[in-house]
Amino acid sequence: MLDTHSAIATAHALPDPVARLGVLTGVMAAYMLEHASSAGQCTEADLLGAGFTTSEIIELSPEARQTAARQSCRMIEATSPDIDPRDIHQTFRELIDCAEEAGLASHAGYARALRRGRAALDDLAALHPLGA
Repeated sequence: MLDTHSAIATAHALPDPVARLGVLTGVMAAYMLEHASSAGQCTEADLLGAGFTTSEIIELSPEARQTAARQSCRMIEATSPDIDPRDIHQTFRELIDCAEEAGLASHAGYARALRRGRAALDDLAALHPLGA
């Protein structure tokens, strides 16, 4: 289990602000993956409880979520080659639909991520027809 409080303290001690933000983003992404795998989701309240500040969450969570999503896709590919690609495709499509219905598309950063997600799904379907 990730010790976020210790990792955050270590990141805050870094003298280089760019390195500090990079480490904090990585720690946040790792926490999001770990927490979501056990709790089913990772909310702002979860991030606050893990030791991140509100300003860190606002600034870093969009990139951390993208990093966590990319890593979770890699983990699925690496550990579950027998999963039907149609199930993965449908799950990601439903996640994107749900995020849009929740109004996340009104936030510029999320809107970009949702557009990229839709485009990636379309590209995947074009490259690897999933059939019915």
